[in-house]
Amino acid sequence: MNLAAQIAAYTDKGFTGEQAEVIVLMRVASGVLFREFPESFLLFGGAALLIFHDSLRHSADLDLLGRAEKLPTAADLCASLTTGLTSAAEALDLGPLRVEASGDHVLVKKRDRAFCSR
Repeated sequence: MNLAAQIAAYTDKGFTGEQAEVIVLMRVASGVLFREFPESFLLFGGAALLIFHDSLRHSADLDLLGRAEKLPTAADLCASLTTGLTSAAEALDLGPLRVEASGDHVLVKKRDRAFCSR
């Protein structure tokens, strides 16, 4: 399913257009992180319910639980997300996105505000 179809599916469920874009970017981001760091994290919380169980509760962040002895650094996560989200952000006319570390969070931002995090 392409990005536009995914957004349409979420808006059909009652999410706003912006919420649907956030959810689609979270799906892409989770795919990037689990492809790049397959043994490092577990996804839990609202995003897991939304992405994998079709919950109708909106979530705007990925909650990740470290499960490896040696976890990727924030710089590793930022680099991976920067590369992995570029084409989706361009396709959705959201880019360029900024990915930066802030404490124990990695923030993905557009136009100087957080778009999704963790």
